Amino acid sequence: MRHLLHRLLFTFLCCGLVALACPGVVSAQYGTAPNNYYPEAYHGATFTGTVTQINNDAITLTYTHGSKTDTFEGYVAARCNLPSTRTTIVKKGAVITVFYEPETTKTNGQKLKKNRILGISFQEVDGNKIAENQRGIFYCMPSPSFQMQFKAFQ
Repeated sequence: MRHLLHRLLFTFLCCGLVALACPGVVSAQYGTAPNNYYPEAYHGATFTGTVTQINNDAITLTYTHGSKTDTFEGYVAARCNLPSTRTTIVKKGAVITVFYEPETTKTNGQKLKKNRILGISFQEVDGNKIAENQRGIFYCMPSPSFQMQFKAFQ
């Protein structure tokens, strides 16, 4: 029994070292928001991917790693507070992180899951990566929401 516990511990440590040595292998499309100030009800869910479709108030992101592809669909309740420059318009091919809250609603007696996008952050635009210290969060909430309480998320 003791030998089995040692082997399990050794295996766990080796997997951890491989994960640390190869950060690209374990980087995932779903994540948690970094420390910052967010709307009080926000729980920290994020998704990073390439913009593949934009329809009115909806954004579709796709994340591909090897043979695995994951798709995220979300909607914005209001225009995002993007600066009006050509490089910050959300367009197909841009790599962005969305900060979202999953919502469940009932329609015709069936539960429908939707993702409400609260904000976006650009990771890459026109093939150019944005330095981490240059990335901002552009909120996509109706104006009265900006008067709500923001809290530190850690």
